[in-house]
Amino acid sequence: MHVRIEHHDRVALLELNRAERRNAIGPAMAGEIASATRSLNSDERVGAVVLAGAGPSFCAGADMKERLTGPAGSAAVFAAVRGASWAVHDISVPVVAAIHGHALGAGLELAAMCDYRIAEQDALLGLPEVRQGITSGGGLLALASLMARGALSRLAFSGRAEDAAGAKDLGIVDEVVHAGQARAAALSIAEEFAAHPRAALIA
Repeated sequence: MHVRIEHHDRVALLELNRAERRNAIGPAMAGEIASATRSLNSDERVGAVVLAGAGPSFCAGADMKERLTGPAGSAAVFAAVRGASWAVHDISVPVVAAIHGHALGAGLELAAMCDYRIAEQDALLGLPEVRQGITSGGGLLALASLMARGALSRLAFSGRAEDAAGAKDLGIVDEVVHAGQARAAALSIAEEFAAHPRAALIA
């Protein structure tokens, strides 16, 4: 299974569980993300969600190994990333991203779809697609509501990754914590959100 759900009272931890690929998103994983989000939306016990990644990274982006199989593979991965991102966007209760390691390309897009983002100080966030000669997909749309236009343009057109402090300055990250603390911090604030009646939290 590429996605795992773990319950902490009224908070659900939605974990990307493909550590051997740094949680890179392909069609199979995207399908599991969509299925998991539907399950969370129908679960009356869930008042908030934490999105996190297993292993060394939050999410390193789209699965380039699958994308490089040819035009059909590229189209399938692009559709998968879009589907996974919108599935996270459509979670009805507040979603907190716990970012560590890399949140690049599709990984940053997933984080941008969350309501609150906590990153460890040594995390790297960016849109490296331009360096590979490809577009950023829906990532620019997701980030447009968080960043000034000029800052977004610099991020997208330079392909440069920002550390957590730089990402906070750009408006991408809401809170920076020490290494190893993002998940605990995200669970803590999600518990604060989930303490309120679910009807008041549903977007």
